[in-house]
Amino acid sequence: MSSSFSIINYNYYLLFITNYSKMSLSKIITLPQEKSKKSKDKFSKDSRVIPSANIQNIYSLYTSEFSQIEPSNLKHYLESSRKGLNFWKSLLFEYIRRMDLRISAVCQTRKLSVLGKNFTIECSDSGIKEFSEEVISKICSVENLFTDIVESSIQGLSIFEVNYKLCGDKIFIDDLRRIQNHLVVYDDIQEKYFILDALKASALNLRLASGVIQDRVDITALPLLDVPEEKLLEVHSFDGDNPNGFLNGCIDSLILAYFFKSYSVKDWHVFIEKFASPIVIGKYSSMNEHDKNSLWNALQKIKNNSSVIIPDDASITFRGDENKSAASSLFTGNIDFWNNEITIRVLGQNLTTELQGGGSLAAAEVHNAVRQDIVSSDLTLIENTMNRLLRKVIDLNFAEVEHYPKFSFE
Repeated sequence: MSSSFSIINYNYYLLFITNYSKMSLSKIITLPQEKSKKSKDKFSKDSRVIPSANIQNIYSLYTSEFSQIEPSNLKHYLESSRKGLNFWKSLLFEYIRRMDLRISAVCQTRKLSVLGKNFTIECSDSGIKEFSEEVISKICSVENLFTDIVESSIQGLSIFEVNYKLCGDKIFIDDLRRIQNHLVVYDDIQEKYFILDALKASALNLRLASGVIQDRVDITALPLLDVPEEKLLEVHSFDGDNPNGFLNGCIDSLILAYFFKSYSVKDWHVFIEKFASPIVIGKYSSMNEHDKNSLWNALQKIKNNSSVIIPDDASITFRGDENKSAASSLFTGNIDFWNNEITIRVLGQNLTTELQGGGSLAAAEVHNAVRQDIVSSDLTLIENTMNRLLRKVIDLNFAEVEHYPKFSFE
């Protein structure tokens, strides 16, 4: 019967959970053998096995490398990700999202566009349908789960740790924690993802592992966590079909766009510092040392004061760049170009985020239709993920299930 509790699956779940009680660095759930009120009170709901601590020496990257990105460093980050070690590229992208207003804004828009949608669960078995609805209701912050799923469309991959809890005689999901992508590695031989042990790995060791001449990184030589597949949920982007999920999504193009745009931003600031205020030139014919010093002090103060006092035989002229408006537009034009490319890469269009030089209603409708296509694909990604998640939990609770529930947005 599909509504009967699966003793085999329950015992299997109990086995793979309690096996982790021997690990000194993890806090593991221990399911009670007797399902009574007394045992439930003693039951710990913390079933996390992946430490949330950061890898050692991780913060030095922000000051030593990411603050001044060089082409050689950027190449190393992208190549390491291609080989399966996503550590630097993921952290670099986190840094970029904090620094670049356009990239952070469009990524936020992409993720928030899936919120506020109503969803339903359909199933021919009323018992499983009711159970599935209860599973969803017990998940902490379903909205955050939805946006974290959409994150895979940006970074190519999202992996969640599924934490379970026992309520009565049923196993439910306590919460789902997205594992930071810099802790995830990919083995191209096994075509499988592993999780770095953040308490044993260090940025220096990872640098040495990725600095080899070979075209791949030996992932098995890194400190990895042995996490059962039942506790992991992988979500892959629709954008790209590379077996290595780190190479899919928008992340590589966004990093390169930020890299090229940053040069224009820096050069533009240098240009503004040099030519926004005209160069002040003081002329004199014959002066003693005291008058020269007075003229020099006047020139220094003229930047902040509207009037100054100078000797009779001295004069002040202002010299600037007569073509500074045209020169400045070169920098702003290049920055606008990359901002538009970033917006189009993430949102599929740019008319819903900015309108320059006027526009037509027809063009706006076309751009909005493209945006709706992106939203629809993200909703489909969430639906597929939630259906796989429900199936995982149902298999732990029911035996011989013939009809699984279907999660869908209205």
